[in-house]
Amino acid sequence: MRILVFGAGVLGCNLANNLYQYKKDVVLLARGKWAKQISEHGLAIHHFFGKRTFSRIPVIEELKADDCYDAIFVAVRYTQLDSVIPVLQANATKNIVFVGNNVRCEEYRNRLPEKNVLFAFASSAGHRESEHVESVDIRKITIGQLKDDESNQQLIDRIFGDTKYRVTYELSKDLYLHEIDPLLFVKAIYLTFFGLNCNSVNMICLIDCSSGNILLTYVRNRR
Repeated sequence: MRILVFGAGVLGCNLANNLYQYKKDVVLLARGKWAKQISEHGLAIHHFFGKRTFSRIPVIEELKADDCYDAIFVAVRYTQLDSVIPVLQANATKNIVFVGNNVRCEEYRNRLPEKNVLFAFASSAGHRESEHVESVDIRKITIGQLKDDESNQQLIDRIFGDTKYRVTYELSKDLYLHEIDPLLFVKAIYLTFFGLNCNSVNMICLIDCSSGNILLTYVRNRR
């Protein structure tokens, strides 16, 4: 099964790296200096819990109309989604998974009527340095779809089978039906992360969104 991760920020890099580590046929779309860094030196991730991984993930800088994948995970910033839609429309890949706080789910699906569109929330965070990613990742992902769409359980099993991902598949949940405030989007997701880069420190917090409690805080001086 051939998978493209469209976007090489923290979410995209974590997802692509995890799939690659579990021997999945995955390609990462990155651009500019970051694409060159990964192509020439590999994708390096420094994990919060001490482990470091290095992956020679294949990299492309452009999704062409005739590029064929079994699934594309779109992991770009919310503000970049509108520019990505025409690229997806022109490509023949059927299965599209938007990763992130997607509050315009119905609009995106309607703009991709020939596609099988899903939405996902990955429990990972961190920040990108010039040569590596600093990451907090618990390999947990929640995937859902709009109400009344056909089940995608077999597709999800094919993608995440034989991995250690904790996958929650939300079939026909009202959570994905409405344009809602991004803060409310995570009300059904138990854990989420945010990262904060300051001039002198890096801080990552793990929050339990069901209670609002901070479960873990990591602060480190920048080198």
